[in-house]
Amino acid sequence: MPKIIVNNKEVEFEEGMTVLQACELAGAEIPRFCYHERLSIAGNCRMCLVEMEKSPTPIASCAMPATDEMKIKTNTLFVDKVKLEKELSSLEQKQYAFSKKIAQSKAAIFNLSADAEKHTKNLNKSLADQDIYNGLTFSADEKKFHPPIKVQVNNGTVNVDHFESLGKLLHDKLNYIYKTQNYNEPLATHPNGFEIRLEPVVKFKPIDPENYKIVVKTNSNLKYVSGFNILNKQPKAAGEYFKKALQKTLTLPDTLKEKLEDTKQRLNVHEKIVTQQSPYAAKILDLKKELNSVIKKIDKQKDDELGNKPKGNSPKL
Repeated sequence: MPKIIVNNKEVEFEEGMTVLQACELAGAEIPRFCYHERLSIAGNCRMCLVEMEKSPTPIASCAMPATDEMKIKTNTLFVDKVKLEKELSSLEQKQYAFSKKIAQSKAAIFNLSADAEKHTKNLNKSLADQDIYNGLTFSADEKKFHPPIKVQVNNGTVNVDHFESLGKLLHDKLNYIYKTQNYNEPLATHPNGFEIRLEPVVKFKPIDPENYKIVVKTNSNLKYVSGFNILNKQPKAAGEYFKKALQKTLTLPDTLKEKLEDTKQRLNVHEKIVTQQSPYAAKILDLKKELNSVIKKIDKQKDDELGNKPKGNSPKL
């Protein structure tokens, strides 16, 4: 039978055995993580490294077939060094992922805090805007409204309280704005604290007949839209635009409350994450100390093998 020498102990082994199995016959316990005799060999964990004579680097004993007269050492400083380096590298990768997670949560806290502040301000504004809509009254036949809205036409101001008349005036005013290209001029203003005006559909592009939408902008600077964001061709429907848009003030606060609550919950999750202590930092420091100690021992061992001794101070003459 073939023989293998493990830590200066010679043992016989059967053909087809791995170095790990042969070492166990010699009584040498080798740690392993990814190896199991019933599974295919992976050799990824590198915990079963051993030193083989004439090999410049340690070998994975679970993946290396044992051969006759092979000389193996399982407990050398060289093997310890490689194992420590492997373990240290793995922990440093985990520490990097942990630190990245902390950094991402800090960034999320910054953004979510800004969102929470924005939602809170908009919520207060939307509650105030409800008074604008509640301050309007509409006739039973839904043809008129009060107070009337102001539309400036032909250098004069017309007070309108009839939806259909308002719709006709809005279309006239829209055509006037196209001709003069004075897109910043409101279509109409209302004493309750809102105006009907044009906004660009595509941000950072100028308003033109192909790139505009109708918005109802309140004094709180919130903007409300209705339907397809354009004036209906039917005068009455066009005149009702502001009413339908402002009806959204009745539902917007609930929407903003939900957004605010969701933002606070996500903020709470990230605030807990950033308070977590690294489970790897202390172990990494210990491994580095242990690795430095092993490296010093290896250097001393090499010096001893070469017959070199640490040089002291030269005697004074």
